[in-house]
Amino acid sequence: MRKTLLALTMTAAAVLSGMVPRAKAEDSFSFNMVRAAGATCLASNAGGRVTISNLGSVQLMHVEVFGLTPNNDFTLFITQHSARPFGFSWYQGEIHTDRRGRGVGNFVGIF
Repeated sequence: MRKTLLALTMTAAAVLSGMVPRAKAEDSFSFNMVRAAGATCLASNAGGRVTISNLGSVQLMHVEVFGLTPNNDFTLFITQHSARPFGFSWYQGEIHTDRRGRGVGNFVGIF
């Protein structure tokens, strides 16, 4: 399968910069993913939802995407801003979509 750059980005600068208070072990929060401004490789209905759950010393990032091309691999990048310049960014992982263009990824780290 061909790999496609996932142009959806998470604009969670407050989360990434540590401006949000430390969560307790049972805490989690969710937010919507935003399609990058000027992204021409994604349908206008492409989107996603992210849930970060605290597991103690690490967190679980659960990512659900929809409206993408079916049966494809997408590369997930975490970016500070949804438009160029993207700011602080890093490669997070891969998400594979099913026949309906939906995909799920689970990533463990410190977010």
